[in-house]
Amino acid sequence: DREASDHFGRAVAVSGSYAIVGADDEDPEGVSGAGAAYIFEYNGTNWVEVQKITASDKQSSDNFGRTVDICGEFAIVGAPYEDHNSSGGGYLSGSGSAYVFERIAGVWTEVAKITAPVRNGSDFFGCAVAISSDYAVVGANSEDEDENDMNTIFTTGSAYVFERSGATWSFMQKIVASDREAGDYFGFSVDIDESTIVVGAYNEAPGGTTQAGSLYV
Repeated sequence: DREASDHFGRAVAVSGSYAIVGADDEDPEGVSGAGAAYIFEYNGTNWVEVQKITASDKQSSDNFGRTVDICGEFAIVGAPYEDHNSSGGGYLSGSGSAYVFERIAGVWTEVAKITAPVRNGSDFFGCAVAISSDYAVVGANSEDEDENDMNTIFTTGSAYVFERSGATWSFMQKIVASDREAGDYFGFSVDIDESTIVVGAYNEAPGGTTQAGSLYV
């Protein structure tokens, strides 16, 4: 269903015989810029589209699909410009969110909408997402507070870890850089593999080298 300016391919990920592709400016059901993601399955010969997924509470300019990841039976999709909490209330512009999907009886089904436990406008939670086994990590590169939600430093950035217990995804821990400074954008990129998380801070200045960037493990 491609159209101009959908931005299909804005984010991609692959796991086994499944791939996910984000199209963060797609207009599902006519909702401008709400965004979508597409699941493809390798059938032994070709990669075939099996499902288009969207947020259950999609709204204009949420940019669902800006970031994606997939691992086994689970996929996660970031919507960094989404404005509401996991219950659909608490409007904060650009606070951001992420959505977890599970393949149940062959259908990729939204099972959780996750947001930061302490939200602020323009944090852009969901600017990066990753999932592995029972854990997910979500970046918020413009978030300003430390791991205790204190000590404000403008756009230093953070990342949030969530854990699955049964059918429930729950907040586990907020992580920040040990040497956090303004404008580092820690959390702009993230990944997770079992017990290891990596977080990128592309604007960090190691040793005073402006915007050289750093990676935290």
